[in-house]
Amino acid sequence: MSMNTTPRTPQLDFPATTGALIRRAAEKFGDKAFVVTPQASVSYAQVEAASLAFARHLLGAGVGKGTRVGAQLPFGADWFVAWLGATRIGALFIPLSTAYKPPELAKVLRQSDVDTLLVSHGQDRIAYLEATIEKLASMRAPLRTAQLPFLRRICLCGSAKPTGDVPPWAQSLDLMDPRMGQDSGISLQLLEAAQAEVTPADLMVVIYTSGTVSEPKGVVHTHGAMVRHGAQLVRFLDLTGDDKVYCGMPLFWVGGISFSTMPTMHVGATLLGMDRFDAGVALDLMEREQATVMTGWPAVTGPVMTHPSIKSRRIPAMSHPWYAPAGPRKHHSLGMSETCGPHTGCFADTRGRPVPEGFRNSMGVELPFIEHRIVHPDTGAQLPDGERGAILVRGYSLMNGLIKKEREEVFESDGFYNTGDEGFFHEGILYLTGRLTDMIKTSGNNVAPAEVEQALLALPGLLQAHVLGIPDAQRGEIVVAVLVPRSGAQGSTQWSAQALDADLRKSISNYKVPRKFLMLQADEIPFLSSGKLDRRLLRQQVMEGAGRVI
Repeated sequence: MSMNTTPRTPQLDFPATTGALIRRAAEKFGDKAFVVTPQASVSYAQVEAASLAFARHLLGAGVGKGTRVGAQLPFGADWFVAWLGATRIGALFIPLSTAYKPPELAKVLRQSDVDTLLVSHGQDRIAYLEATIEKLASMRAPLRTAQLPFLRRICLCGSAKPTGDVPPWAQSLDLMDPRMGQDSGISLQLLEAAQAEVTPADLMVVIYTSGTVSEPKGVVHTHGAMVRHGAQLVRFLDLTGDDKVYCGMPLFWVGGISFSTMPTMHVGATLLGMDRFDAGVALDLMEREQATVMTGWPAVTGPVMTHPSIKSRRIPAMSHPWYAPAGPRKHHSLGMSETCGPHTGCFADTRGRPVPEGFRNSMGVELPFIEHRIVHPDTGAQLPDGERGAILVRGYSLMNGLIKKEREEVFESDGFYNTGDEGFFHEGILYLTGRLTDMIKTSGNNVAPAEVEQALLALPGLLQAHVLGIPDAQRGEIVVAVLVPRSGAQGSTQWSAQALDADLRKSISNYKVPRKFLMLQADEIPFLSSGKLDRRLLRQQVMEGAGRVI
């Protein structure tokens, strides 16, 4: 029997691991700027040296292949050193949202079994962590807590000396210090041996995204998937070593790490970014550095392109075809955390081709080495060209799996993954027609209705809480809550949008908080014969003006 030797993944001339990628980048691009913020700039060589030193420190602390290293760090050199230092010795890196409220962080730390947690310096961070972890203020390192049974150490990271005393439950680290690890007891020979055992098949990163239920969803990717997809996205972005890429996507989500960082490292481009987005500051940075590419969702690109100063700016990225004035309908791309970002799209040489008349929401063609299938959402039967159904995807960039989920819970029997999107193919182009799940997509952020509903029902006086995504011209969708009060609670002073907003911001990220609250009576909520909420009808009622706005 003959073997099929056709490559099933993009081919590279170096091992598809983060350690090999940063080593190659340092050798080829050396002192060229890698990461630039409004405050600082670091080169490829500096990040390589610092990440090696940090890897040596981690080995000395008992971190090795498979150890879960969580990092809640802002955009900047520390984030990249932490990621590369941990993953080049095979640790599993878990970037954590800087928008998490204490209950959200505690839930993710427990689900992901984090052993070592990296956070930035600051008294506010100390108070934040002590609000997250029960009785942390009275603990000493190494940590032992039933709340987070695998958490052993917390490191406060930053080049500046911390203000005030470092609490006994933490240690202070300067991640940019190339001398780190010299007193770890780990020889350079042992460090090199550990790096040599990291392969493209090893797990590299867990990206947390909202699932369709209240529990967080941890998407696991290998070194090979991320590094190879980064190489393919170089062509997608039409990127060269002369480019300066403004990263308007958080590094703790797939857009920041896969769509922006990985392609940049392959060609030696420069990555620009900031911790807290401000359109004016972003424009200052892009103008100072002469950015040629801007990546980001509408919540970032919209305020930038409509900023009062935009007409007086001289920024090459602003004339990129992606941001050209409205004209013929264009092809876009479709992606998700589970596929390392885009799994369809248009490469630069075909991006200008207009969408055929009568069609809309083109997502381009499938990327090389990635397969799609359109099936009936109920029967699973494959559908012919032009007929819409559930979009399934399979290929090298598909996730390895989900944290604490068995393979059978995640994938079809033949390895395809149901994206939850609905669409159809026509002449090789994918067209998106909607969603088959309840997930809300607002300004590029995934919001699980069940998670917001759970937070609402934790407040006193509510009988029911139903969260919907309602179409919005700027954000795609906005989050709307439909509330049913308990008998006698409706007249309470707590029923104001301001009070509900303030209460919810204590427990869930700000982008998950509903932008509109509506009040209905219990008999006005539509249910199916199965007893489940009729979300489609409720959404229609809301869009037609049902409910009392509070």
